[in-house]
Amino acid sequence: MIAFSDGSEKEFLRNLRNSTGHFETALVTERFNSKLDASNVLISKDDSKPLLDLKITKYGLREVQRGFFAPYVYAEATLTDPKGKRIWRASAYSIGINDRRKEEFHHQPELYRKDFVEVAEDLSRQLIEGPIRAVRR
Repeated sequence: MIAFSDGSEKEFLRNLRNSTGHFETALVTERFNSKLDASNVLISKDDSKPLLDLKITKYGLREVQRGFFAPYVYAEATLTDPKGKRIWRASAYSIGINDRRKEEFHHQPELYRKDFVEVAEDLSRQLIEGPIRAVRR
């Protein structure tokens, strides 16, 4: 589901995504798989092994303080055995730490993509390693 915080201003987000491309789901999936590979967790791709499923449930822009917005994403990862029994499940939420006025995104749409990369990285790390983010200044 693509959303603009409370579901309003969908036209703004649609125009922004038309400028940046529709990259969010692919980026989160790529970052998640990269973190998973680096973690040395063995997940086989054959039918006799557990199956890992990643679902990105919501993403877009959220108002983080009056008049300032940041990209965000919700996702869920599930590991099931070959018979469909859930072995493990984790969900995570991440929001960008660079809050910006809508006008900044309007004049520089690439800021949305730039900020979303950080969000995707944090979300993937939370799903694989746990929910604590190291904030770098």
